[in-house]
Amino acid sequence: MKMWSFMSSSSSSLPSIVTPKTKSNTPDTIRWIFVIITVLCVLQQLTVMSNYLKQSLLANNSTTREMSIVPTIMDEPFVNINNINSSSDTVKASNSIIKSSIVSRSKNYSDKFDNKQRALVILCLGESAINSNYVERFVWSARNVGRFPGWIVLISDAPDDRYKELLDWTGNNKFTIVRPDEEHYIRHYAKGPAMVYKQFKTYVLQYLSKDSRLDDIELVYYLDVDIVFGNSVWPLFHDLERRYQIGSSAIDNNNNSNENKNQSSVAAKMWMFEGNYKQTKIQGGQMILDRTTSQPCLERLRSLMDPETTTIDQVLLMQMLDDQKKAAKTKDNSLLKCEIVIMPQEERHILFPTRTYMKEIAGRPIKNEDHTTNNDNKSYDSIPVLNHIKNTGGDLKKLSPEDLEAYLRFVMRFERGQEDVLGITTKTYLDEGQRDKGKKKQNLEAKEVFVSKENQSTIIELQPGNQQEENSPTSSIGEVGVTINDGNDGDGDGDTNNEVVIVDQMATLSRAEVGAKMKELDYVDDIGRAFVVISMGEIAAETKTVERFVYSARNAGKYPGWIVVITDAPPDRYSDISNWADNVIIMEPEREHIKTHYKTSNMIYKRFKTLVIEYVGKDSRLDAVELVYYLDVDIVFGSSMWPAFHGLEETYRIGPQYAKNDTIVVNSLPVAVPRGRMFMFKGNSNKWQIQGGQMVLDRSLSPPCLDLWRTKFDAEKTKKIGKDQYLLMAMLKEQQDAKNATLPYDCEIVSMSQYPYIEFPLVKMIKERSKALRKHPRRTYPTSPMVHVRNDGGTADMTEGMIRPYMTNLLRFKQNQKDPLGILKKVEMEHERMGKKKKKS
Repeated sequence: MKMWSFMSSSSSSLPSIVTPKTKSNTPDTIRWIFVIITVLCVLQQLTVMSNYLKQSLLANNSTTREMSIVPTIMDEPFVNINNINSSSDTVKASNSIIKSSIVSRSKNYSDKFDNKQRALVILCLGESAINSNYVERFVWSARNVGRFPGWIVLISDAPDDRYKELLDWTGNNKFTIVRPDEEHYIRHYAKGPAMVYKQFKTYVLQYLSKDSRLDDIELVYYLDVDIVFGNSVWPLFHDLERRYQIGSSAIDNNNNSNENKNQSSVAAKMWMFEGNYKQTKIQGGQMILDRTTSQPCLERLRSLMDPETTTIDQVLLMQMLDDQKKAAKTKDNSLLKCEIVIMPQEERHILFPTRTYMKEIAGRPIKNEDHTTNNDNKSYDSIPVLNHIKNTGGDLKKLSPEDLEAYLRFVMRFERGQEDVLGITTKTYLDEGQRDKGKKKQNLEAKEVFVSKENQSTIIELQPGNQQEENSPTSSIGEVGVTINDGNDGDGDGDTNNEVVIVDQMATLSRAEVGAKMKELDYVDDIGRAFVVISMGEIAAETKTVERFVYSARNAGKYPGWIVVITDAPPDRYSDISNWADNVIIMEPEREHIKTHYKTSNMIYKRFKTLVIEYVGKDSRLDAVELVYYLDVDIVFGSSMWPAFHGLEETYRIGPQYAKNDTIVVNSLPVAVPRGRMFMFKGNSNKWQIQGGQMVLDRSLSPPCLDLWRTKFDAEKTKKIGKDQYLLMAMLKEQQDAKNATLPYDCEIVSMSQYPYIEFPLVKMIKERSKALRKHPRRTYPTSPMVHVRNDGGTADMTEGMIRPYMTNLLRFKQNQKDPLGILKKVEMEHERMGKKKKKS
């Protein structure tokens, strides 16, 4: 101000300065020129600083180094994380790869930095969580994609060196680790083991005081560690804080509003997102806390935790909400210690991605080396800020490691070919504090099943753990092999202590390991197999299900063997199949096998399942067939059948080499032995524990089972039954009763695991996949060898346009490929509905 005043008062004397007449005026001229130049320089600097402040990029309390970081994050589309956070110029060479493709964001005000002091707080407690990659993924995505340069606080009981590498590549810049106090542990929760760790949410604000560098923090965002940032956090900060008046600045901005001042008489508040279900109307994994007012809320939540009764923290939060409702009704807040403000879930802010959503995102193109992509920035703008991929959720459990990796690489802006040095795109699934694979191994229950061996006693026992004998033969299915003791211990008396140890190893493997195992089993052999399908009735003859079955078996299924079609269609109906497919045999049913006493007409045709082996014997070309796979005609093959053949047959010991048996003795006592055996997949519900539409039959062992099943079909009381599964359930009960009484019985139905051999897609999944495929028609999905696309029920109700993209993808049709066989057309086999349509026409 003095400088401007001085210039103003001296301006009248300038003419005499610029026209000097004496030597005494020359020094004054030089001095005034210097003053003018200085003023111009100051004005230029003020202009630059004014523009800089308009962008809201500087924090008032930032250090000189942090001020230089801000334009780097905002202006450069691709930033190396070491350049953002490292306080040292010497970083490990491997860490130089760790960078993210940060897209240029919109320039609206809400996406700008401000001077409010915030901290993100996460928990990572327990051995399984500590061994995961969640902390690295959270920090990496927060810095790179979320563009959050502030404090990240990790509360962890990990060993001191667990996160040393993380500290290295962050340079310990605004990242700190706080150890929980031993006195705060409640080690045992009878009904909720996870509460041992969840209780530490209530200590978040207290633990911030452990580090003096956090003294200036005003707002704390507690977030579950399995959250991934999909976009800048700044719009979320500004939107939520202004809308719900979170923090002192938000309240100060409304000082003139008496209404806002008196909204609630409850001083203590915390802000949480609404829940995903009616039963739990609140999310426990994300909280916004005001450091000056929210502590009573955390203390109230902690006071409700009971080691004997508490299951999940959401139940306690619901109790706190009920207290609020009661206080609101009585208009008495005197006893209310905390108010929880529920924030609706907006997709731009937070999302709990489903498996279908993640698989759709996984199909989007990732960035090229030149930082371009086939999608514009709108693809990234649609990704929410917070993506909560629940580490114990079913969606993550069922999602393949490949799809999860592709999803995370897209969301976190990985470049094409970029190396994942930290392993943050690797799938890690936690289940109540244990790794999925580890839990399955630990909980594998010992089971006993019995088979016989020719002229010997053989016990098959499923045992937990890897307990096979040395030098025992090992099955290719998994770690626990097949151990056979021939009953001769060396003294020549042939004691009956024979033992065979087998186990379904697929149940103990992760998705990635199952995928690798299925690839190992994808080889051709010379075992005689045949597929048998039944297509009966006028309506079935009008559809293209047989053609679709044969086409997919030959293409995606890679099955070149015999396919037998039992059908009552006119003789020329399937004559064209021989023009494009070999080894297809069309058989006409014998009139004597057609029983018409059923109230439900489809039972007439289902009975032919019990005659499958008999019909195979009618054609000499099938004499070499040993195993018969009966499959419903609406099965579509999603991938090679060879892994399914080998996986099922070796796991469940299907084939003549396993079937030579007649007696069995255990501990010198007789054991019930079935005369026959057939193999069927587990059902989809407790009511239907067995699938009737797919079965594996040993031609030499399974006839007694089919005979028994047919006897039940022909019983008088069956005429009112509409499902053959009722008969199978009765057979299962008889089987169990005979085993319990150690009596001989006619048939044992062996229940086989569906995964990874067959899948039964729901209507919702088909619709979602079709919707995704309309946007990304070239995308391929990993599918089981067999996919049962039902030709009745909800699938039949779907529109042609809704199911066609799904079928086009499943049948591996290429873009613009013609469909001369008509196999893409929707199949509708609901008899009553079809009959009504015919009457109308």
